[in-house]
Amino acid sequence: MSLPRTIHDLSPCFLGLDAARRLADISKYLTDRGHSPATVRNYVRCVEHFERWFATENQLHAGFGEEAIREFLVAHLPKCSCPPPVVTHIHNVRAALNHFLRMLQHQGLIVSNASVPPTPVDREMAAFDEYLIEVCGAALQTRIYRRRYARGFLSSLFGAGPVDICAILPQDVMGYVARQAEVCKAGTVKVIASSLRSYFRFLVLRGACDGRLVGAVPTVPQWRLVSVPKYLEAEEVDALLQTFDLSTATGLRDHAMALLMVHLGLRTQEVAGLILGSIDWRGGYIRVSESKTRRERVLPLPQSVGEAVATYLQGGRPASTSPSLFLRHIISPGTPVTTAIVRGVIRRACARVGIFPPRAGPHALRHTAATRLVRHGVPLPDIADILGHGCIDTTAIYAKVDLPRLAQVTLPWPGVSP
Repeated sequence: MSLPRTIHDLSPCFLGLDAARRLADISKYLTDRGHSPATVRNYVRCVEHFERWFATENQLHAGFGEEAIREFLVAHLPKCSCPPPVVTHIHNVRAALNHFLRMLQHQGLIVSNASVPPTPVDREMAAFDEYLIEVCGAALQTRIYRRRYARGFLSSLFGAGPVDICAILPQDVMGYVARQAEVCKAGTVKVIASSLRSYFRFLVLRGACDGRLVGAVPTVPQWRLVSVPKYLEAEEVDALLQTFDLSTATGLRDHAMALLMVHLGLRTQEVAGLILGSIDWRGGYIRVSESKTRRERVLPLPQSVGEAVATYLQGGRPASTSPSLFLRHIISPGTPVTTAIVRGVIRRACARVGIFPPRAGPHALRHTAATRLVRHGVPLPDIADILGHGCIDTTAIYAKVDLPRLAQVTLPWPGVSP
């Protein structure tokens, strides 16, 4: 779990403030930002819970910063026995404390991490990020997770001290990946391993080490095409789309975003990255440029999707100078939606109709779009182009969902007459 490193420590004046005053301030701060009364009450309880723990656990000597927040979320919440009323749902608490820290920063009561010298690991990650941009041309999300896992590895070895590349041994690498494999899924461990390989290749290019560290990263066993894509049936898609309230601006927006994922298989970052100029209304196509593979692709715009987007633009989208197609309506109205907002819209819609993980999420809609194309006889190379896959092997997994064609090649069981 990682938190944005935006707060370093409390200024002396913070320690003299009354807790009730801070709770009143955070309540007003959240209300002014447009949060509902129920959300404000929930977040204020989260802040009150944290402050009570912060005082009773004698955390003041450590400073009100990232480490205190992480300690509260990771160590205290899972085994919390504080008297009610308290909120222990980690997503709510983390969101509330992030708002609390930003409010204190705006009030000038805390010191921004920008004024604190970067740690040796910070400097190492800055150089690694430059390599990912200039040499690898990596997309933002790729850079984020590669830095995260490389930082975790270095921090496990050197903490906040100097980074000594020559001191890293192959057994350190193998041991770290093995420990991660004990607590993470195979897919996550595979990403950790690829991130470490990327970092060690950067070190080789820089001349800081030879290729032994690259070779020391274990290969994570994960059979290709072993799973079946988690998609929604037609009746489930219809039920999901009907959950959106088309009498509200937010409902119009959410409905249009869902249709883009169902019919075109767009990723969350691609939906969030659409701008007003992405759609050619006369030509009847949509241009997707914020893709994972950083390749622009042009897709035909289905009539139902175009009508939903047009309805949102005419009767739901708030007035704004932002070029983004989809905007926020309640909190910070007029600003672009984020990938987290798009993801939350789909997950809540799935919950409303009783669709639960692993199918409850935006990627299930992407799988659904691909499954529909396969069952309509669209060739896999064309599906790869529509979904923006960089390799046809990624698309090959959808051959498993074409049940009628698979039935034609199924051999009879030995000894049984067809």
